[in-house]
Amino acid sequence: MRCHLTLSDQPLTLVTEIASSGEGAIWETDRPGVLAKIYHHNKRTPERFAKLEVMIQDPPRDPTAPMHHVSLAWPTDIVADTRKKPIGFIMPAIQHAKSLITFSSPLLRKRNQIVSWYFLYHIARNLCAIIRSVHRRGYVIGDLKDENILVNERALPAIVDCDSFQVRHKGTTHLSPVGTAGFTAPETIGTDFSSQARSVSSDRFALAVIIHQLLFGDHPFSGNWKADQGASDEPPDINVLIRDGHCRYNPTSQIQPAARTVGLRTVHPALRKCFYQAFVVGHNKPHRRPSARAWEKALHKASRRLHTCRIHPSHVYDPYCGPCPWCDLKATQNIELFPAAEHLQRHSAGGVSALGVFAPPLAPPRWLFWIKRIARWLMGIAIVATVVALLWYFQSLILAYLQTIGGMIGEHFNDSP
Repeated sequence: MRCHLTLSDQPLTLVTEIASSGEGAIWETDRPGVLAKIYHHNKRTPERFAKLEVMIQDPPRDPTAPMHHVSLAWPTDIVADTRKKPIGFIMPAIQHAKSLITFSSPLLRKRNQIVSWYFLYHIARNLCAIIRSVHRRGYVIGDLKDENILVNERALPAIVDCDSFQVRHKGTTHLSPVGTAGFTAPETIGTDFSSQARSVSSDRFALAVIIHQLLFGDHPFSGNWKADQGASDEPPDINVLIRDGHCRYNPTSQIQPAARTVGLRTVHPALRKCFYQAFVVGHNKPHRRPSARAWEKALHKASRRLHTCRIHPSHVYDPYCGPCPWCDLKATQNIELFPAAEHLQRHSAGGVSALGVFAPPLAPPRWLFWIKRIARWLMGIAIVATVVALLWYFQSLILAYLQTIGGMIGEHFNDSP
C-alpha cells in the first residue's frame, strides 16, 4: 500500500500489518526500523492530527539516546493516502524488547529465568528518567501502565502508544481519552477522560504502582481483604480499593499483605518514604506524590546498597535491611521469586551479568555487618561522650571565670571606703 509522508514530502509503502486495536493498525514499512500506525476511518479526526503535528514539532529529549536506544515510540511524520488525506503517522520501532509484565510478574519471570532484583531496579530507574523527560516537556502520559512499556535485555524501557499522551499547545489541551483500572489515580476515578484534563500527579500515581510491581511483584492495593463483620469476604474492585485508599501500607486499610510478598522493610528508607508519600499521603494530597526525579534519586541511592546473596546467586538484596528476604521467603513459604538459571553465575563487583547489566558485589557475611553496626554504635557513643565531656569542661571554665570575676568585684566593693 503506497502512502505519502506529509511533513518530509517522501513516499512510504506499508508492507505488513502486524497488530490491530480499537484505534487502528500497526504496519511494517519499507523503511528499516520504522513502523506506521494507520487509524480506522472513524478515528481520523482533524483534532487528532493537530495533536500529532504538535508532538512531531516538539519531541522530548531521549535520555537513553547515548546508549543507542529508543525510549519513546514518538510520532515523527504524518502518513497520508494517495489523495493526500492524513490517515496515520510513523514512529520508530522498538526492537528486541518484551512487555514489562514479563519482568514484573513473578510467574512470567520464573518461566524466563533471566532477571534479578538488581535488573528490576535498573528498569525502574531508567523508566523514571524517561518519564521525567516527558513531564519536563509539558506532556502528561495519561494512560501510563505496564502494557504500554517494553523492556530490552539491557534493562532499557520504551514507552509505546505515545499518540494517546495529553498535549497542551497555545491554550488548547489535546486530552488523553483513556485510562486503565489499577493505574488510575484515586482523584480521577470515575472521570470522563474524553472531556477532563489530567495533571502529572496522575502519572506519578501510575509510576509508583509500576515501580511497586517491579520491586515486589504485585499491586500495592492487593493482598488479603479483611471484611467488616457481616460484609462479603470478596474484596472490592481494584478501582474501589484505590479510591477509598485501601493501600496495604495505610494503617487504616482493610487490605493486609499476603504471605507470598516481602514488605517495605526490605528496601532502602528513601524508597519506603516514596511509597508512603505516593499511596498514603498522596491519596488526599496528590501534589505530595514523588516526582519521577525523586523516584530516580531514591532508586539510585537504594541500588548502590544492593548485594548478591552468598547462598543463592540469583538473589539480590539490601543487606543493610536484614538477611536475604528471598531466602527467607523460600524457607518459610517455599516460594522462589528469583529462580536460579543455568547461565546466571555468581559475580564479583563490577561483573557483567548475562543481561549486560553490572551485577552487584557479594554480600559480606552477616557477622561483618554486626561488627560494622556495633562499631557505628560505639563511634556514636564515643562522639556523644566527647561532646558531653567538652560541654562539661567548658562549663567548668565558664563557672571558674565567673567566680573569679565575682571575687574581684567583691574585693573591689570591700576595699572601697
